[in-house]
Amino acid sequence: MIGSRPGYWLVLAAIIFCLFLVAMARSSVIAQVKVPQECIDLAMKYGRPLDRVMSRFKVNQAKAELKMLSDDEPLVKKCRDAVARLERR
Repeated sequence: MIGSRPGYWLVLAAIIFCLFLVAMARSSVIAQVKVPQECIDLAMKYGRPLDRVMSRFKVNQAKAELKMLSDDEPLVKKCRDAVARLERR
């Protein structure tokens, strides 16, 4: 029988746990977003550290800060346009 061997359930649990870890690792890679160069230039101007690849949580924080900036500045407009292009994809 399948479940009669000693350690069968332990091996099965280990395999399931490994598959779970692989699924979690893949989902964290998918949840990262590439930041447009225009936004990196804007962040450097204001002295804010910004990575080229960010998590969705940090992207949402950056979008909230971007909404507070004035559209009169050319770098802000370029960054907003770049973000809009990425969201249309």
